[in-house]
Amino acid sequence: MFSYIVKLFYQKRGWRELRLFNARFLDDDSNFIGFLYADGTAINLTKAAAIYDVTVNAEAFALTVNSWTTIDELLRYFENIREVVGTILDFVEVHNLLSELRIQRSYQVVSPVLTPSKIICIGKNYVEHAKETGSEPPSEPVLFSKLPECITGHETKITWSKHLGRLDPEVELAVVIGRYTKNVRAADAFLYVAGYTILNDLTGRDLQSKFKQKGWPWFRAKNYENFAPMGPFLLLHDPNKDPNSFRLTLKVNGEVRQSELCSEMIFKIPELIETISAHVPLQPGDVIATGTPSGIGPLADGDIVECEIPEIGVLRNFIEIK
Repeated sequence: MFSYIVKLFYQKRGWRELRLFNARFLDDDSNFIGFLYADGTAINLTKAAAIYDVTVNAEAFALTVNSWTTIDELLRYFENIREVVGTILDFVEVHNLLSELRIQRSYQVVSPVLTPSKIICIGKNYVEHAKETGSEPPSEPVLFSKLPECITGHETKITWSKHLGRLDPEVELAVVIGRYTKNVRAADAFLYVAGYTILNDLTGRDLQSKFKQKGWPWFRAKNYENFAPMGPFLLLHDPNKDPNSFRLTLKVNGEVRQSELCSEMIFKIPELIETISAHVPLQPGDVIATGTPSGIGPLADGDIVECEIPEIGVLRNFIEIK
């Protein structure tokens, strides 16, 4: 009965911006899921779920400490992630648990997605970016992949060899899949989206140019260690919020290099999901990086790269070229 009351409370109030993050405590390396309130307060959602489980005995959610240490595990357990998280947060409010759950220990934020089965990227998905690379805008989505082993998180160091030539950052909106997705129509695509984060599609530009000139795949130009910074948060999908309204911004040492609305994508999220899922099934936690706008340029040793979508946050990384 109490679980039912809490669900009604959630449905009445709603939670328009639900931002989750993966993190680990520095004192014992244990993992947990955090939730960030609009005022910057961060709470331990893993702990909140455990308290909810004991208090309510919510068999419908089967919340356990072991299944709530990363967002990846949460995505594998639940298709209705927004409702689950919203219910837990309302439970926290009803029982005045905010002080108890506020994170006091030192922790490090890591990528909001740690173990996707695949990262599918979209090339030349903004007209001006296609033009600046000497290409015509494509007539259908250009797909390539980055390996999950390339993933790193917020405020990590990206190391690159100067002998490999130019290194470019590319800010992108990343879509995180929430359900098994196969042969999905564009009209239904958002039903399969768990949420959104930021991905910096780091690119060895000289390598890419060399491989393209030879007619070779440019897999190596996109896949090096730490070449897929993601984060800092996962913004859960809100059916009342259009991701086309998100603005992508990339700054290097505080200087704006890229700035564009997601509405300028050539192929929007529903069409991308329809196209990809017709070729290969997508699993919960899989990532679609939707392309970068114009303004690409090289990085130098010591640069600080900041990728921003205001609704999600700022993804910051430090560049070391040696």
